[in-house]
Amino acid sequence: MVVDASLVVKWLVLEIDSDRAAQLLLEWTRNGVLIVAPVMILTEVSNALHKKVQSQIVNARDVRRLLDRLSGLLLFDYVEMH
Repeated sequence: MVVDASLVVKWLVLEIDSDRAAQLLLEWTRNGVLIVAPVMILTEVSNALHKKVQSQIVNARDVRRLLDRLSGLLLFDYVEMH
């Protein structure tokens, strides 16, 4: 399954449809689905989190923890999207 930053951010930050995104992640994990992300996923997610910091939705101190959490999922095979 190929994911994009908008879905990944929903795994990290509570927002509309975060519950549905978490359910998808749980279902995919249980079913052994390979989750693939574009090479730029960490940059895109970081940018989205930065915008949430600017909007005071996320605390700047929490961004590192959220990115560590993402890295800790170890679910991504980074592929170049053409």
